[in-house]
Amino acid sequence: MDVEGVERALEGLRAGLRSDGADLIVNSVSADCIDLSLIFTEKECPECIVGAEMLLAKVRLLLGKVFPQLPKLVLHDPRST
Repeated sequence: MDVEGVERALEGLRAGLRSDGADLIVNSVSADCIDLSLIFTEKECPECIVGAEMLLAKVRLLLGKVFPQLPKLVLHDPRST
């Protein structure tokens, strides 16, 4: 499991997020944790993006299909601060 593999697994989800003015960035990948950040682009439409818990559930589902031994997932969501 590496950053590129995680990015490939999330590409479809990321394409959908981009169409709504956001993106999901893979900050780091280790055996213990996958660290992600939700960012907003120039269109900024925070209300267009599903909530952090639902987004994390979608990420977990997608990654679980590719990486059965999924480590802890951390999602940094600017709407939470």
